[in-house]
Amino acid sequence: MVADIKGPSGNLAAGAAYRPAGTEMQTDALQRRPAEEAANANDSVTLTGTASQLQALERAVAEVPEVDGERVSEVREAVADGTYRIDNERLASRLMRFEVMMSMGAQHQ
Repeated sequence: MVADIKGPSGNLAAGAAYRPAGTEMQTDALQRRPAEEAANANDSVTLTGTASQLQALERAVAEVPEVDGERVSEVREAVADGTYRIDNERLASRLMRFEVMMSMGAQHQ
């Protein structure tokens, strides 16, 4: 059974297929794709030395744990037995250095 269907542009004739605008171009592109893929089958990519090094570094970083479990255990033990000491001068110096770096970054944005 065929019925009149209202599409985005009004009534469609009985039995006519509805196609959204632009699908003709998509269909043509899909039909050409196998020929283009065959033509590109011999294409190749060569990475520069820098890109290869970057990939190696990314793999190495991915293998490093995010948390140094040994260091966490050492600090936890030192806190538990009361031997953990905070170097106030070092802490203040690093906080100041961090603040300077953050303010410089804000200036460049």
